[in-house]
Amino acid sequence: MKPDADGLLQMENGLCLPSRHDHHLQRQNYITLTTRAIVEIPCLAFLKPVVCQHIQHQYSKETREKSQMSFLGMLYHNENDADGIQQVLTALHQYVPYYGDDANRVYSSQGVVADQLSVERGVNALFELSNGFTPEEQLEGLHLEIADWHAGNKFLKV
Repeated sequence: MKPDADGLLQMENGLCLPSRHDHHLQRQNYITLTTRAIVEIPCLAFLKPVVCQHIQHQYSKETREKSQMSFLGMLYHNENDADGIQQVLTALHQYVPYYGDDANRVYSSQGVVADQLSVERGVNALFELSNGFTPEEQLEGLHLEIADWHAGNKFLKV
């Protein structure tokens, strides 16, 4: 598909150029990053307590607030057999964000991280459930990702 060149030519240059305020904010970000790097020099390490560690942004106030933690419970199912991995995935599926009613429910994408063997079993379990009648029966929205802790540590030792 060819981009709309006429629409681009009609746009005013001032709409895509950074403003004076944008330049000021970028300069402040560079100052923060530079001061964080400078205090890593051993003779200037005494200045670390007064250096700003976080770049200010429009959500700084919200990110300062203490977040609430919820214990999601333990899953006592065995992910080494077919029934166990299906029960684990069914339990995790309740945390996948969605919108819409039962008939028109649309699930967002949610990653499930596991070692290579558990991911293989999880993918097979999702494949078995792919013929379900509803997105909920198909466990729609779950996707599995490999994050093998042991392989990562072996790599770091080498």
